Amino acid sequence: PERAAESLESKYKKVYVACPSFIKTGGPELLHQLVYWLNHYFGNAVIAYLDYGEEKRAKVPFSHPEFFHYVCGSAELFEEIEDSPENVLVVPEGWSLTCTKVKNMKQMFWWLSVDNFIASVTYGGQDDQENTKKVLNMLENVIDLHLVQSEYAGDYIRKNGFPDDRIEYLSDYINQTYLDNADTALECPKEDIVLYNPKKGFDFVEKVMKVSPDLQWRAIEKMTTIQVGELMRKAKVYIDFGNHPGKDRIPREAAVSGCIVITGRKGSAAYFEDVPIPEKYKIAEEEGSAEKVAHVIRQSIKDYDTLIHDFDDYRARILSEKERFIKDAIRIFGK
Repeated sequence: PERAAESLESKYKKVYVACPSFIKTGGPELLHQLVYWLNHYFGNAVIAYLDYGEEKRAKVPFSHPEFFHYVCGSAELFEEIEDSPENVLVVPEGWSLTCTKVKNMKQMFWWLSVDNFIASVTYGGQDDQENTKKVLNMLENVIDLHLVQSEYAGDYIRKNGFPDDRIEYLSDYINQTYLDNADTALECPKEDIVLYNPKKGFDFVEKVMKVSPDLQWRAIEKMTTIQVGELMRKAKVYIDFGNHPGKDRIPREAAVSGCIVITGRKGSAAYFEDVPIPEKYKIAEEEGSAEKVAHVIRQSIKDYDTLIHDFDDYRARILSEKERFIKDAIRIFGK
């Protein structure tokens, strides 16, 4: 990554950001984005790839092709990092046991998702509170600072006893493709299309689809980032039910692309700080609510030109997230 015109001074000799290899989801992209901006201002960040496997060892780089431009040559295998007191390791929430593999360097734990953390320490179970508590106690002993991507995550760890002076807000921002097209998204010709993510909350979405066969449904799947953006700029509505394990990207990508966004009330969607949309567009998944969602969708399509402005504040906030992310990263890692 190109260095900033005026380089800043970091608190650390090196910042290692642990990241699973070969995966293209919002979490790994954010880990790569952090490395990009730390190198832009400090020149001292390295992505440290995990879970590459012996059979993948010959494949370099270990990042997904769409993420390589963030890190270029600033990448190592996790086993090659320098465990020195002058360095710091950033560990994403799904890899808590990684924190036990270093002894000398400082560590930050980045809560990109509450639900994924719970699943990772309970092997997918939701009721193993004893094991979750053991991991939280381990983190209490080895983590110097907790970074939270959402208010949902901040609330969760505060309730589990982590004090405010060990918590810093470091969220994220959406892919640049969506930001580049945001200014003209509302001017694009719109069709009466309703978008959904088939990998998320589909049991409930299917109920909505059954009571609204008149609607034109399109799944977001098997597409590149550019293809998803093009589809979102055509659609009028995006719905997002099921778990919101962190401050999810797809609702924000849809909103800046000119979609009316309708969500449930699980996870981060329950927090206005994370999903700041009017309450009438947040509908709990309960008996009879599929019909209510279908009604809101039809109304959104019918009165789209008026109702899309209910999301003006949400879009403005999304467009400001990149600048805040950069400022927060400089504050946390700089002197």
